[in-house]
Amino acid sequence: MLEDVIDGFVSVERARKDYGVVIRVLDEEILSYRVDLEATDTERNHIRENRIAWMREDPHAVQEKFVKGEIDELDGGPAPRRHPGLGRAQGAAQNHGAIPRDDRKANRGVLEVVQRNPGLARKNGLPG
Repeated sequence: MLEDVIDGFVSVERARKDYGVVIRVLDEEILSYRVDLEATDTERNHIRENRIAWMREDPHAVQEKFVKGEIDELDGGPAPRRHPGLGRAQGAAQNHGAIPRDDRKANRGVLEVVQRNPGLARKNGLPG
């Protein structure tokens, strides 16, 4: 994980959120980082303790977190993501205008599926 951060494939924040690896920046200019083993152990325990609850979280609550900026697109979707209901929540937020127009382009596929399949939208508790 440390090499992926140094090489720019993964950010320090995503290493923590997605993999539970806490990396401390010693000197970003010379690419000096270190893994904080104690904090990594704490973060991984936190992920283990909350994983099921995150997966069961109400999509509307997830939508609110997304709109408020508490979580982002990378927090949704399949494992290891924290909020798999985010895709449905994004679609609902976009249909209600809660996500600014610029962000709608990135999620056009979700909107198109919902617009073409109103029955699917209703089944998932979204406006058709």
